[in-house]
Formats: sequence, C-alpha cells, structure tokens
Amino acid sequence: MNRNSFTSFAEYSDLISGYKTDRSLSNNYMMREEVERHIAASDMSFSATDHNLFLFVRKPKCMRMYYYLNDFDELYVPDENVVIEILFRGNQCFPTVENDYFRHCGFQENLIRDLYAGTFSDMNISMCGRRDLNIGFANNIGQIELASEVFNSVFDPYSGDYISANEYETLLGGKHMMVAYDSDGNFTGALHQTRKGTAVWISHIAVAERFRGRQIGQALLDTWIAVNHNDGYDRYMLWVQRQNAAAVSMYRKTGFRYVNKSTISLLYLK
Repeated sequence: MNRNSFTSFAEYSDLISGYKTDRSLSNNYMMREEVERHIAASDMSFSATDHNLFLFVRKPKCMRMYYYLNDFDELYVPDENVVIEILFRGNQCFPTVENDYFRHCGFQENLIRDLYAGTFSDMNISMCGRRDLNIGFANNIGQIELASEVFNSVFDPYSGDYISANEYETLLGGKHMMVAYDSDGNFTGALHQTRKGTAVWISHIAVAERFRGRQIGQALLDTWIAVNHNDGYDRYMLWVQRQNAAAVSMYRKTGFRYVNKSTISLLYLK
C-alpha cells in the first residue's frame, strides 16, 4: 500500500477527523508541536484503508507506526521495517485486541517497558560520592559522543530512542548528560536526563561493557537523584524494560515503584 506525505498540520488534522471515532483504537498521543516538527522535516507519512488509518514517522532503522483502527478485517502489511508501541495501564488492561490484529498482519511482540516513579523521600541512595568515580555533567562534544555510543549499543534499535549526531550540540547545552570516569580517566558510563515540569526523567542510562558489574549504574543513579534534589527536583521517573531483571532490581532497591503504566512494542521486519 502506498504511503503519502503531509504538507501541513491542517491536512493531518482533516485526515485524522475522518478516521477518529469514539470506538477507534489508537496509539497516537503525539502533540501538535511534535506533529508539526515531523511534517516540517518531511519524515511523516500515512497509508489508509477504507476504515483504518496508519501514520508513519521515519526512525534510523525503521518506521514508527501510529494507527486508528475501526475495522479489524482490513489488514495492513507494511513494505518495510515497522515498530509499533502501544500504551496500556497495568496487566489487566493489556491491549489484546490490537496485539491480535497486528500479529495477523505479520508483526511479532518485541518487548514491554514499565513506568517507575518515586519521590526523594522514597529514595535509598548510598553510592553517590564514590572516590573511585568522577561523575558530572558532560562539558564537551567528545563526552556526548561517548555517552551516545554506549546508549545506542545497548538499547533496542527499533523501539529505543536512538541518539543521532545532530543532537549532540543540544545535549551539550544545559544539564542533559551525566558522565562517569574512573580514577584512571576511563569513560565508564553515562545517564541522559530530561526535566519536564516538576519531575525529572531518566531517558537513558548505560555502563560501558568492560566496566559492568562494578555498581557504576547504581552510582550514576544515586548521583542523579542527589544532584536533582539539590536543584529542587524531588520527583523522579523512568521507563525500564520488563525483561531487564538487573535494571528493575536496581530501581526497586533504590525506592522506585511501578505506577501501573506500560507499553508493548511490536515489530514487522522484512
């Protein structure tokens, strides 16, 4: 099925109104600003059946799909690699209907991510200020590149948030990227944060392969909490892969708790 490009937000809005009903199933939570950015960059397109609409945003290794489903007999088979992410609120609300529909279209389940949150009063931190580690915010492009490379090597290339080189300058300004070095000056790991309103989020956290097993991830996490508390942020949030037992254990031990919100990603690979 052919894909068509958008020329304006008005065109996008008009198209959505023709498929969005009270009974539609959809994973499209994009805000207007995000949609306009994708349209301006010419990386957003769409395909449609008589009753279903599929939106696509170009990612480095695939297309990310958003949908409005009204007829489950109208199947859609992509012509290239596609990832879908579906939000659901707890296991009792697992999106079985959508999952079954896309499996019939040839998609496979990829991974589940869970939302964890906590406040400073919940936190149990003890690893910040380790004498064998120097942890601080990145102050040059080289550090941003090292951090991005370790994130991109660790996280799922389809449903993960890939960091491209054209983002390095933006990440360098402000307190976005925390980096860790050992006493010999070796880069050991990094944490990427995003501040939204009164909360601060972990976008990425990873340890370089040869330094794993030394609690560097815990030290980064504890330092991140302490630094943001000092900056007036006492609410902390993150998404973690349910399959990553070590990471889930670290967050729970620190004081984070699952807040009954998850996503499942589905993949169609040619």
